[in-house]
Amino acid sequence: MRLLKVVRTLFRSKGEFAEDLKRRGAGRELVRFCEDYGADILAAWTACPRGNWCIEIAARSGLNRGLVVHAADDLAKEGAPSAREVDGSGNLERFAAGGDLEEFCLYIEALCFSLVEATPTVRSARAAMEEARDWGRFQEMVAAGDAYDSAYLRAYADLARIVRRRIPAELVRTAFLGQPNHPYR
Repeated sequence: MRLLKVVRTLFRSKGEFAEDLKRRGAGRELVRFCEDYGADILAAWTACPRGNWCIEIAARSGLNRGLVVHAADDLAKEGAPSAREVDGSGNLERFAAGGDLEEFCLYIEALCFSLVEATPTVRSARAAMEEARDWGRFQEMVAAGDAYDSAYLRAYADLARIVRRRIPAELVRTAFLGQPNHPYR
């Protein structure tokens, strides 16, 4: 029986990881992102461009909730004091104690959004774009919009790196495949 599971793992079909995430309730954007990686969980984890998606993958994989909460806490510690206040209702503690996964994922999405919006490069790029719009400078607004998009993507990627520092790819793959007796399950 174990050999059959190993063979199935090695020959997972294209998009099966994304389908598994979809069955586990992952958001549409995350599922679409993972479709390009087929069965390669490690590659999808390593390339994941957003911290909230990394947290969601880890949480939906069945990884130890305490480890997922530590990664989320690492994100909160990176933010401005106002971003740390997002968890005023105790979402991290509730999830660690067996709370609702969907509520936790929504909280993480809100946390990451607030952290990205508080990033100085994102704020200044947005201000430049709005100023160009207010003065009717279309070419400047387009250039500032591109700078805003780049800063926004970089800020999300920085959050993903924070999560990956706490949770290695192999732990996510192992948890997602449901390998028994793993210390992080």
